[in-house]
Amino acid sequence: MASLEERVEALEAAVAQISGSAAGVSGQGAAVSSAAALLLGPDEDEVVEEEDEFSATPAAEELAEAEGVDLSEVEGSGVDGKILVSDVQEAADEA
Repeated sequence: MASLEERVEALEAAVAQISGSAAGVSGQGAAVSSAAALLLGPDEDEVVEEEDEFSATPAAEELAEAEGVDLSEVEGSGVDGKILVSDVQEAADEA
C-alpha cells in the first residue's frame, strides 16, 4: 500500500492534471481514478500486511522492550484499549 505521502502526491498530481488538462474528460477521469485507487487502498483481492492491532504509549513500548514483553499479548487499559506502562508492568509481573 502506498504511504500517506505518496497518496497525497498522487492526489495533488491528479488535481493539477484536472485543473490544467487539455486532454479532455477521459484524461481527467483517469487521473481521478488513479488518485482514488491510491487514496482508497488496495482491492479486496490484494494481500496486505497486517498492521499491529494495538496501540501503546511510548513509555509502555520502551518498558515492554526492556522487559521482553510482547505488546500484542497485552490488553490495554487506556482509552480505546491503549497499552499503558501499568499494563506492561502487570504483564511482566505475570511472566
